[in-house]
Amino acid sequence: MRVNALFPGFIDTEMQAAVFADKADMAKFLPTIMLGHFGEPDDVAKAALWLLSPQSSYDTGVRLDVSGGR
Repeated sequence: MRVNALFPGFIDTEMQAAVFADKADMAKFLPTIMLGHFGEPDDVAKAALWLLSPQSSYDTGVRLDVSGGR
């Protein structure tokens, strides 16, 4: 049995926009992200596809942070 998990960071979605209605609040988090920008939904999708692909067939117990280094 394989068990892996995705842990997305700040991803640019409608839900995040609702949480950070004030753009100044949102900007406060940018310095905490090593890559300097929020992720895109496509970033999470690519990570999920990799975990589902044959390339990860021998990986288990993976905690995959999709967070830009936060």
